[in-house]
Amino acid sequence: MRRLPSLLFLLFLWMAFPAAVSGQQTEATPTPNATNQEESPPPQPGQETVRIRYPLENEILTGSIPIEVEISLPGVNSWELAFSFSENPTETWFLLAQGSQPFSGQLLLWDTSALSDGDYSLRLRAYFSDAARDVRVEPLKIRNYSIDPPSPTASQTPSPTQNLSRTPAASSTATKTEIARLTPSPLPPNPAILEKREISRSALRGAGYSLLAFGVIGLLAWLKNRFTGKR
Repeated sequence: MRRLPSLLFLLFLWMAFPAAVSGQQTEATPTPNATNQEESPPPQPGQETVRIRYPLENEILTGSIPIEVEISLPGVNSWELAFSFSENPTETWFLLAQGSQPFSGQLLLWDTSALSDGDYSLRLRAYFSDAARDVRVEPLKIRNYSIDPPSPTASQTPSPTQNLSRTPAASSTATKTEIARLTPSPLPPNPAILEKREISRSALRGAGYSLLAFGVIGLLAWLKNRFTGKR
């Protein structure tokens, strides 16, 4: 009889111990589904677009320019890259490249030195089965043989407040900036220019030669008449 309470106490401990252990394991170890939902964000779809990555609008271009494009829109049957003048009322475009497969990166080197300086437009057109999509970059400033004049800065442009605050005294005492002018250097003497003395000498010499010629002609005529008269 004395062993009966001890046996009942041991039986109670044996039944309570596995339940406590299993409860601790359930709370300490989260389920795999809960862990994945908290740590891994849902996948995002890739970017799908048709665009010109370089050059950008208002870019000043000289020499050979790399043209970078991205064509990853699904359903594109073909595409083409062309350029034209900014003022293009007839919609005349000059083909640079074309293809039918997706592309991303540097497409070609555009030699702008063969074109006259001016403003141009660049167009990437993607063709679908029932439509077309245009992407344009304009204006592009090709400047191989000329330079745009610098735009006036804010310090050079007076504000209305500055104009109103001017007084006659301040304007009358304004300093004057003198611009140094270069003195022209004398030109070397021109050997083709004759002086007055040489002109006079040449005129007298010509008159003397003329009188001498007339005298010789008169002498010859006199001699001819004399000899002819004797005969």
